[in-house]
Order: sequence, then C-alpha cells, then structure tokens
Amino acid sequence: MSKYARWLGGIAVFLIALGLLSVLRFDSLFLLKWIFTIGATLYILALILVVVRDDSTQTSTERSRALLKWLEVMAVLTATVGGLFALNTYQTTNVIAVRNALETRDSQAREIYYTNGGRRLMQIFLNEPGDEVTDEASCKQVRDKIEPWARSAILAVVEPTHRDKVPQWRSIHDLYYSLFDLSTGSSSGMYDIKQGFFHTVDLLYIIVDAYIAKEQHVFDEAEYESWAAYIYDLGANPYFLMAVMDGHEFGYFTKAFSREIWRRFSKENNPRLHCFAQALYPKLAVELEKEWMDDWGKLRVMDHRRAKDK
Repeated sequence: MSKYARWLGGIAVFLIALGLLSVLRFDSLFLLKWIFTIGATLYILALILVVVRDDSTQTSTERSRALLKWLEVMAVLTATVGGLFALNTYQTTNVIAVRNALETRDSQAREIYYTNGGRRLMQIFLNEPGDEVTDEASCKQVRDKIEPWARSAILAVVEPTHRDKVPQWRSIHDLYYSLFDLSTGSSSGMYDIKQGFFHTVDLLYIIVDAYIAKEQHVFDEAEYESWAAYIYDLGANPYFLMAVMDGHEFGYFTKAFSREIWRRFSKENNPRLHCFAQALYPKLAVELEKEWMDDWGKLRVMDHRRAKDK
C-alpha cells in the first residue's frame, strides 16, 4: 500500500477521532461537522491512492483486501458519526419538549394572577428586607426586621376581611400544621393562606422538574439556572420556605434536590437567603449538609409509624 495513502488515512482517522472527542468532551456538533468533513475528504483521497496507484509490491488481490479494510473502517466511522447526529437530534427534541412543558406550567401558574381572587397571590413576589446582607454581621442588622416582614408577607395573600381569622404562629412549622389542623385550618383566612401555599408549591416543583431534566442531561447548566432563578426570587418568602419544608421533610422530592436546596441556601452561596432561613426555617440553615439530610422524609416516616401504632 502506498505510504501516501497510509499517511492520509492516518491523518483522516485522527481528525475524525478528534471530531468525536469534540462531542464527548465539549458537546460540540459544530466542530464534529467540520472536522469530520475534512477527515472524510482525506480518507477518500487515501482510498483513491489505494485504488489507482500502481504498487509493484502488491498483487491486485492484496490491493482489493486493503481497500476492503479501509472501506470497513470508513463505514464504522460514518455509522458512528451518523449515530451521534441522530442522538443530538433526539436530545434537542427532548430539550424543546421539556422546556415547552415547563413554560406551559409556568404560564398556567401566572394566569391566576389575572383573576380577581388570584391577584393577591402576586404578593408572594413582594420585596423583602435584607438586600444589603453579605455576611453574618449584616445579617444580624436586619434579623429583627425579618419576622415582622414574614408575618406581613403571609397576610398579604389573605383577603383583608379574613385576616382576623388567621391564628398567631411562631415558626414555619407552626403555620404549616395550622393549615391542616381541623380546629384552625377551615377558617376563611387559612383557606387564603392554603391558596398561597399550594401556588408556591406549584412554582417550586417547576424548579424540581428542571433539576431532574439537568440530572438526566436533558438540560445543560445554563438552561437549568434560568429556572433555578425562582429560588432567588422567592427563597426568602415564608410561603416558599413552607413549600420546601413540605417537600423535604415529607420526602416528596428527591434527596438530590434536597441537597441542591441546602446548597442554594448555604451561607457561602447566598448569605441573604441563609439569613432568612436562620430566622424562619432554622433547619435549612444548618452548617452541615448531613444535618439537613437527616430530616429528609422524616415526617413521612413518623406519620407512617403513627398509623401503624393505631
């Protein structure tokens, strides 16, 4: 076989392998397309040299066998690249489908704001104190403002004529259990709070599903972050913290997402959200991830034991 054919074939295989690496390492089909085009062109030139060059050291049978081997390699590489393009098309379709589904749910959640009863729910996006919180010292300066603001944020979703029906609460846990207590949960004021709670749960689970899409490699990090921004918009709100408590302590969302929530609220990642968690939901503000994860699904287990005891 001609040494020129070997050189061209070797360079071609190297370029095609580099193209495949561009997909595996950089997820770039743009690079693959151009590198594969160049590599395939060189490979075809090598095949032409194998066919037309008169090499006196090889018989026609040997040249035919060499040509067949080169064609087999080319067929495998072509099939591999074609498979990668098909996989990319499938992944792109998945991304579009999941994104459209989340956008539809997001739009449906927001449509309620334009109804008479739903306008109050827009209050969950109220600005909170503490924009200046950057560390523990600045957190202490706004700590006294957080609880009064949280009570106002809860009542902002309640019809003014129903606010006297809302019992006093000392913590997120107290308020949560009051919602589902027979003696307190049926009042008109608590019904309004339930609306705010379940609406915020809907928004939280949009983030959960976006996170699952990222974990399954449907979304990339940038796509997920566009949905995770809800955490920073709503994270300080007591309704959102109740929804997190509900999902975490009853184990409604995965352990992986619980870890993600803890990371987002950590002092290192976001001092402001950490400050609000310290004041309103101290379990979320623990220093060690293990302490937080020890509570995952804890209430579900306790309820199961109670049912068993009965």
